[in-house]
Amino acid sequence: MVDIIEEIVNEQKDQKRINFFSKMLPYTVAITIVIALAISFYNYYLNQQEEKLEKFGDHLFEIINDSYETDLPKLVSKIEQLIKQNSSNQKQLLKLNLAFIKSNKGNKQEAIKLLNEIVKEKDNLEVSKAFAILSIVNIWLNDNQPTSPTWQEINDYFAFFSDNKKPFYSIAMLLKG
Repeated sequence: MVDIIEEIVNEQKDQKRINFFSKMLPYTVAITIVIALAISFYNYYLNQQEEKLEKFGDHLFEIINDSYETDLPKLVSKIEQLIKQNSSNQKQLLKLNLAFIKSNKGNKQEAIKLLNEIVKEKDNLEVSKAFAILSIVNIWLNDNQPTSPTWQEINDYFAFFSDNKKPFYSIAMLLKG
């Protein structure tokens, strides 16, 4: 008799479990599908970002290779087109590259103008600003034209390097000396 009662109680427990799982099954499947979709969309987003960076890298590599050619207007238009298409950190790199090219081709005033844009934008990385300042000072020190700035103007740029934790601090202090 006790066996029959235990069997009935066990069947009722099993039936309750089956009912609970049958009620929860649609929710479990829905949550699983949502998680799978979220993971797939995230992977799609990462792949898109990676492709965008690869395209940028290819274009930048092409520009760097073309920078040794003499067709400056074509090269400048390529870089300016990329500046319009890319994010701020990539724009900084492109502007630095464009300033380098213009400086090497003899257009030092436009190079300084581009470098000043990098220095004055508050959202730019400190390393970009520091490199731009050192590039400006380098152009000025190597330029023996009467339009060169005074030492006070150069010292105003070196004020950026007031903290020894700034990028290129030691190089700036060597140049300042």
